Amino acid sequence: MDKVTMSKKELRRVEVIAQLEAGTLKTKEASELLGLSDRQVKRLRRTYRKKGAVGLAHGNRGKASPRRTEAHIREQVVELVTEKYRDYNNQHVQEILAERHEIGLSVSTIRRIRLAAGIGSPTSHPPARPGGLVGNNGNERFSICLIPASFCFSAFRIRPCPLQRNAL
Repeated sequence: MDKVTMSKKELRRVEVIAQLEAGTLKTKEASELLGLSDRQVKRLRRTYRKKGAVGLAHGNRGKASPRRTEAHIREQVVELVTEKYRDYNNQHVQEILAERHEIGLSVSTIRRIRLAAGIGSPTSHPPARPGGLVGNNGNERFSICLIPASFCFSAFRIRPCPLQRNAL
């Protein structure tokens, strides 16, 4: 006898169809319980008679997706990302692979391949510039550099800009 993993929905179908076969349920009642038409219940009943409970499991169970990325392409992407394009983000890697290596993958596929290989997308944070938000030391809520050689306005007080301490 085959062992098959079934979802709750499939197990429910097996129970209802078994009751239908035992004669404790009618087709109309079974179709209402399963939320299917009478015709579909009859089709399930025929399958149950021919193959048993295994026949009510999804037909693609245990099979690989036909839309999966082939193993040699995944390996090639991992090799290229680790050797040449480690500092490139997923979008840039996708563009480079399409242009230079003729590998057409989506950004999300590249992201999944990188994460599976333990290579995250690089996150670089450029240093703060005058005119942008400036990190704080925990005493103030936020600081904004407004004028390059001027002062920063803090949530609580005005203080010299931390980026230009030497300029003053």
